[in-house]
This record gives sequence, C-alpha cells and structure tokens, in this order.
Amino acid sequence: MKRRKHFLWLVFLVAFLTACGGQEPVEEVEPEEVIEEEPIGQEPLVEGTDDLTGEYPYPEDDSETGEGVLIIQTASGDSSQGNVPFLFVPDDTMVTQIGYIIENFDGDKEVFFYINEMFVEAAQGGEMVQSLLDLYDWMLEPAEYEVTAVQYEGNDPNEDVVHLSKAQYRIEEGS
Repeated sequence: MKRRKHFLWLVFLVAFLTACGGQEPVEEVEPEEVIEEEPIGQEPLVEGTDDLTGEYPYPEDDSETGEGVLIIQTASGDSSQGNVPFLFVPDDTMVTQIGYIIENFDGDKEVFFYINEMFVEAAQGGEMVQSLLDLYDWMLEPAEYEVTAVQYEGNDPNEDVVHLSKAQYRIEEGS
C-alpha cells in the first residue's frame, strides 16, 4: 500500500513539474508595417484622375441582351418595372449591402456584376438566385448607380455576352 502511495505521489510530482516547468517566455514581435488591402475587384485610384479600373473589363456593347433579368432590392422597394429604389446611408458607414435577384441566367456560368461599369463581384447564375452586393468606398456616396449583371460565353469576359441586364438604385445621405 505504501508503494502505491509513493508511486502516485511520484506520478503527480512528475506531472506537476512537466506542466509547470521548462517553458521559455514568448517574445512579442512588433509588426513592421500595416498593409492596407484594396477591396476585391478594385484597383487603386490612378493619381491625378478619378478613373477606377476593374479586375474584369466592362463589355463594349452593353445593350441588354438574352433572357436574364436583374432586380435590385433596398428597404424602399425594388427596381422592377423601371423603379429606382433608394437607400439612406449615414456618413460614417463603411460597408452596407443591397439585395439582388437574378432570373433566367444560365446555372453553368458565373454572373459578373458591375456598378457604374466597375467590376464588383461574380456569383453563380441560375434560374432564380437571390443574394447581396457589398457597397463600400465610392459606392456609398449620394448618387444614382447602375448595376449590370453579365454572363459571358465560357465564363470569359473577353468572349461574347450571353445575358446582360441592368437596374438602377440611388444612395441618399442619411442620419
């Protein structure tokens, strides 16, 4: 019995020493530089101009084509039947979202979304898809904006346009 007691004490002692000893203090390292990332799909402003360039080029012929339909949704309504829904955005807003519905786009291709001819994101198409677009930076300034949803042959923005649909929304200054 005494041997078991001594053995248990020895096991606890070894466990305690292993858990509490032998660790060197961790050295804290200061970051050398903070790297600011550009939003996805947006290159930096070219100095001296207000031009933005996107990751994927806007189609040269931007006339509506195909059976695809784009509807923009905000709290004030949607863009169906030519309406222009609006969204109140306070000055201190960094990011907000608007909803969209795309209908009759091909499910085997991506839909490329452009705001004022600037690429913002791509998403899978389909018979009826509902999702959100992030608005940030220049897209939060009070103005009227045009969203274009485009599908290209072979998912290649350098190929022919299969479906192209447009809708508008407006940003207004909120409190």
